[in-house]
Amino acid sequence: MGSMAQDLHFSQYYAVPMTLNPALTGAFNEDFRVSGIHRRQWQNINAGFLTTAIGFDMNFDAFGPDRFGIGVYAYNDQMGEGVFKNNSFSLAGAYHRVLGKQQRSHLSFGIQGGYASTNLDGEGLIFEDQYKDFKLSGSTLEDLNRFNTGNINLHAGLNFSHQLSAKANFNLGASIFHISSPKSSLLEGEENKLGRRMAAHATFNYKLTERLVISPKFFFMTQSADRIIMPGLMADYLLIPSQKLYLLGGVWDRLGDALIVMGGLRFKNIEARVSYDATMSGLKDLPGVDNFDNATPVNAWEIGITWVGRFRNGKGNYTVPCGIF
Repeated sequence: MGSMAQDLHFSQYYAVPMTLNPALTGAFNEDFRVSGIHRRQWQNINAGFLTTAIGFDMNFDAFGPDRFGIGVYAYNDQMGEGVFKNNSFSLAGAYHRVLGKQQRSHLSFGIQGGYASTNLDGEGLIFEDQYKDFKLSGSTLEDLNRFNTGNINLHAGLNFSHQLSAKANFNLGASIFHISSPKSSLLEGEENKLGRRMAAHATFNYKLTERLVISPKFFFMTQSADRIIMPGLMADYLLIPSQKLYLLGGVWDRLGDALIVMGGLRFKNIEARVSYDATMSGLKDLPGVDNFDNATPVNAWEIGITWVGRFRNGKGNYTVPCGIF
């Protein structure tokens, strides 16, 4: 008998940067950033996921032009109408080193540490001992508290960014999560450990016109025997210059799994995005919860919001030439 599972992942993987790479903590020009994302996955079959992540990070002076970044993020992940829940809270720190006399390159290193808990809500489950004479009767004698567990997690990452010209820049990053491979089993006596999750990401930003920036992107993630390969393209179009209003769009292909489309707006220092996963794998033919005779679209939705700002005016010029992560 076997089973399949998934670790935390988003189609808008850049929405809460600290969940992508600890080195991105504080990697922006402004003083602070508030980010959040909510994902609804497979809600029309009987195995849906609800995942929400929020983060806050900021940066401040270090040595010369270098910067420090600190931040905090948390997430809640639920499956099966809240029967199975994962919660995590992490603190993050990063150091951003400026390279070269012209200060066109940055090398960043970041670490995160936090606590994650896993809980099983027995109210949504039915056990064999609840049946009497083929009828559901009474409560279970199972000790459901033994299905609750927690562990300490440690993550780390690197990121390199470079300003090629006034019109072009890029960044490359890599990260590793669950460095210590903590125990993840809900059963006593089991020694199952959480596999290390490794990710790599790349973005190239090019200012095609005075109003249009295009950004080819690539994302790769692996954990145990699972892989995610996700090339894509994002674009920013300055819709109303006087209002600093941008129209956002993007398309990605999570190879072998789903086609993802994204649209959104950026108004001054606030950005909001909505994305849709159109499943392309064999899951697309599964029957829905309410109609077992016909296949229903098995999809996912995400809503992401980012807000950046300053605590004070007149701050020195510090730009991480990464564009949109």
